[in-house]
Amino acid sequence: MMRLKWSHWIASWNNTWKNSFGAVLLAICIASAVGCIAPQTAQAAGEVIVDNSDAGFTTGGTWSASTILAGYYGPNYVSDGTSGADASSKWAKWTPLITDAGFYDIYMRWTADTNRPDAAPLEISYNGGVDTSKTVNQTQNHGTWVLIGRYALSAGSTHYVKLLATDSGYTIADAVKFVPAEVSDIIVDNTDSGFTANGTWGASTILSGYYGANYTSDGTIGADDANKWAKWTPFISVSGYYHVYMRWTADTNRPDAAPVEIVYDGGTDSSRTVNQQVYGGQWVLVGTYPFAVGSASYIKLLATDAGYTIADAVKLEYAGTTSPVADPTALSASTGSPSHLNLSWTDNASNEQGYRIERRKLGDSSWLTLGLLPANTTSYQSVGLLAGTTYEHRITAFRSDGVSHTVAFPNTATLTLSGATRGISVAPVSAGNPRNGEGGMIKLNDGSLLFLYDKFPSTADLDVGTKIAKRTSSDGGLTWSAESILFSNPSRGLIQPSLVRLANGQLGVAYTTFTGSTDAKRVFRTSTDEGATWSAEIAISDNTYNYVATTNDRIIRLASGRLVMPAHKNSPLRTLVYVSDDNGLTWSNKTPSPLSASGGEMWEADIVDVGGNELLLYARTRTGWLYESRSADNGDTWSTPAQTQIRYSISPPKLSRLPGTDTLILIGCGTNYVPGDGFSDGARLILSSQISTDGGRTWSNYKQIEYTGGSDWYHYPSILWDGSDAHLTYYRGNPFGGSYYVKLPSTWFTSNPAWPY
Repeated sequence: MMRLKWSHWIASWNNTWKNSFGAVLLAICIASAVGCIAPQTAQAAGEVIVDNSDAGFTTGGTWSASTILAGYYGPNYVSDGTSGADASSKWAKWTPLITDAGFYDIYMRWTADTNRPDAAPLEISYNGGVDTSKTVNQTQNHGTWVLIGRYALSAGSTHYVKLLATDSGYTIADAVKFVPAEVSDIIVDNTDSGFTANGTWGASTILSGYYGANYTSDGTIGADDANKWAKWTPFISVSGYYHVYMRWTADTNRPDAAPVEIVYDGGTDSSRTVNQQVYGGQWVLVGTYPFAVGSASYIKLLATDAGYTIADAVKLEYAGTTSPVADPTALSASTGSPSHLNLSWTDNASNEQGYRIERRKLGDSSWLTLGLLPANTTSYQSVGLLAGTTYEHRITAFRSDGVSHTVAFPNTATLTLSGATRGISVAPVSAGNPRNGEGGMIKLNDGSLLFLYDKFPSTADLDVGTKIAKRTSSDGGLTWSAESILFSNPSRGLIQPSLVRLANGQLGVAYTTFTGSTDAKRVFRTSTDEGATWSAEIAISDNTYNYVATTNDRIIRLASGRLVMPAHKNSPLRTLVYVSDDNGLTWSNKTPSPLSASGGEMWEADIVDVGGNELLLYARTRTGWLYESRSADNGDTWSTPAQTQIRYSISPPKLSRLPGTDTLILIGCGTNYVPGDGFSDGARLILSSQISTDGGRTWSNYKQIEYTGGSDWYHYPSILWDGSDAHLTYYRGNPFGGSYYVKLPSTWFTSNPAWPY
């Protein structure tokens, strides 16, 4: 719910003007008492009361002051002095000085008696016309504020409330109160009566993040014809401009450009589309439109784009009576060089004067204005940045005509430029804890980030004293909480955590529990309260192999809800794939013949959903190359592993898919294999990324995420997508050390030229 404001003026000087120069102007008007309306004392923020004793009160004909009956406002009230019906030339009028345009609830007050009129006519001037339909019964409601109605009022003194003495009885004129109205958001859910659909749609709760009891799906993966649609019809009680938001549950099998038709007061907008592969469970701004009172307008979603089209809820947020400046959206930032950032956004406004760009260093309280840009601008280069410093940027669309409001862009672009490292330390080592290694991350429902990692008491890979620790961030990764231990077992070590959001909305975590090189199992737990408590351990691997492990961040969830997790056995090292179709309660091994690299060792694999039921698996080997296997049936069967063309150190790869696209991302220690250099036959000095747009068959756009030119290693990465931002963690050491974190926009991986120039 929002309080209506006439002007959401950008600069502070406007408030100064109102409080100083404006006050002087009003004082001049009061002193002259000619052609001016005296200011009324504000009773609350924006509230105005005009009494019969104020200069804003005028009359036509003869009216007399009285204090005979108590209950009046101010020093007295006035009466028309006659018990009969008078001519229309006898009236009383209240003219308020409105400082903030918007909707106001109008109240009147009088002293009631049986000799008063029971239907005294009113004339109410408002922004849109004059309402002569209201009357007041002055035989009732003695000495109370009586609500007359809600009206749009312009700033200034152009509107009024007039009381006519044309009804029989002693007509009383006392006071009128104008209270800024609060307009509630209007939400139409798929379960509400304002929702209709054409064609076959089915309710579902498979994916979390929906509004209300459930959401509906068109049930088909292909593109339907224009006769299949879902429509939300809101009832508008207050006319004006509204921000229109839509909500859906996102997945890779959704349409990326589902058409939206918006019928508003004055026209139809069929130019909008929504990408339902991203921004699941969020209110996404579609546009801003005028709506009239009633239910003539609607928002329609068409199922004509390929993918399972989701119809959940629509929200309308009141934006005032004047056409506002539409929010810029899709703000992104990419590294141009170590000293500047490239900012870009989508221009949604047609009536803006321009855009204001601001920047500040993390921790600063004030913002620096970098520039005022012309209307229709969609990019800006922020230069002169210091290496190793985190900056925040924000953008505001504005119009400075004194009537429109300015909407600040809701997001900020935050990026840490390269210095000693691009990332920040989130799990540093300490005495008795020389290694904080592999980790995984997930976003909780409250927007915070949860990071799990293995905390080692020594540098040994299989120390039974190893525990699973956690940290959280409530500001998008800028700062992190103190460490706490989440899981421990006095007789078994716990390592290699992987987090996943289940199809039922719960959290899932998998990790390895072990006593040594001949005893390791993969287990799974679930949480119904966002990680506050966890279930007992559920076995993933059975007793077929004595030792089953993997590495960090190695579970994916498919559109069907299936969980897929690569693992490996030892003696010899071979790759396994486990799946669960019941949110992790039971698991099965889909590789009865473990995968190997031409008969050699193949382990610490990762899997990505390529689309179209195809999964791609990449694994670490000792050959100097990554090996791959593919599944064409969502993980039930796997091809014979084959060597890729990716030169790679003997370290684990990390695969991911850029949300809403077919672009795959490979993160790890590619192209820096150095045979026989010591630890694991391959230096891990460079943490890099590459992209593929053909399902992982070819790769390009090699970029260095971390490389400090020394002997520090960067490996065991994890990745979490949050909209268009990637949260990365990785292990930095020489070769042992702690966990690091960095956030990069998706454009960083895909833009050219490649890093660092």
